[in-house]
Amino acid sequence: VLIANHADKTLVRNRLAMEFGASLGMAWTPHTASVEVFLNGRYEGVYLLSENIRIAEDRVNIDELAEDDVSAEVISGGYLLEVDFRRDGYTMDTAIDQLPIVFQDPEEPAPEQEAYIRNYIKEFESVLHSDGFADPALGYAAYIDVDSFIRWYLVNEIFRNVDANMWSGCW
Repeated sequence: VLIANHADKTLVRNRLAMEFGASLGMAWTPHTASVEVFLNGRYEGVYLLSENIRIAEDRVNIDELAEDDVSAEVISGGYLLEVDFRRDGYTMDTAIDQLPIVFQDPEEPAPEQEAYIRNYIKEFESVLHSDGFADPALGYAAYIDVDSFIRWYLVNEIFRNVDANMWSGCW
């Protein structure tokens, strides 16, 4: 994947963010390299060449869902989702915050899979907007891996990732 450094005039912030994320022990951080891009002999600038995000043992290491994985035992795991206002793929909007969630894997979920994710995110949003959002058993911690989220948040805040505001490219 080529990542434009449009918001990073130093041309190092995105790469440093990836390296910092890896140093924090995040489960997977894409390997990157800065490259100069020429297209049809025309110089296009410096981009960040990066591994793409996908389900694999050496990337996002989760069980991949099949189309027929709709039973209660397996429907809870194996989703790769992205908040992306470009709506590039099968998209559903969250119930409360109206965030566009694009299914990256499975690309077209079974109706039961979409209903599961829709309900899970609705419950999570409801908890976030409630007075009991910080309750350790019933609040947001019941829905997310808090330590992983803290690492993600630190990297995005320190390096001023413009996509982390739930606009696009937020996986």
